[in-house]
This record gives sequence, structure tokens and C-alpha cells, in this order.
Amino acid sequence: MTKAHSSVWASQIDPTIREYIDARISEEIKPFRDDIEGLRGALLALRETANFNSGNLIGRLNNMEEMLSMSASRIAKLRTLANEEE
Repeated sequence: MTKAHSSVWASQIDPTIREYIDARISEEIKPFRDDIEGLRGALLALRETANFNSGNLIGRLNNMEEMLSMSASRIAKLRTLANEEE
């Protein structure tokens, strides 16, 4: 059994009833749309946090690579300077 396209049915419905149906459907769907928008916002916030955290991690790795290329005496001097600042 094939079903008629919605435009066929829409042409047979009084415009006032069609507006009522559209409004009613919109009211029923609104909570879902609100939930989806909330989830979208949360996912975007998570994405930003993940990007920030990965940026920090990359920065720390770069610092570690730089320190590994330094001599032991240079690292000892930097450690002494860091302890003096605390």
C-alpha cells in the first residue's frame, strides 16, 4: 500500500486546521529541540576544553623535549632559579 505525499493531504485540509496542526506539532517538538540545543552546547564546550587541554599537553611536551636537549648543568641552574622564585 502506497501512501500519498503530505502535499496531497495538505491541499485537502482547511488552512486554519493546518496552522493548528503545525502549531501543535511545534509545541510537542519544542522540548526535544531544547534538549538537542543543550546537548549541542555541551558538546561544543567539551570540544573547546579538549582543544585547550591538548594545546597545554603539546606545550608541555615541547618544554620536555627542550629540557631533554639541555645539559644537566643547565637544568640544575634552572631548577635552582625556580626554587629561588618560590
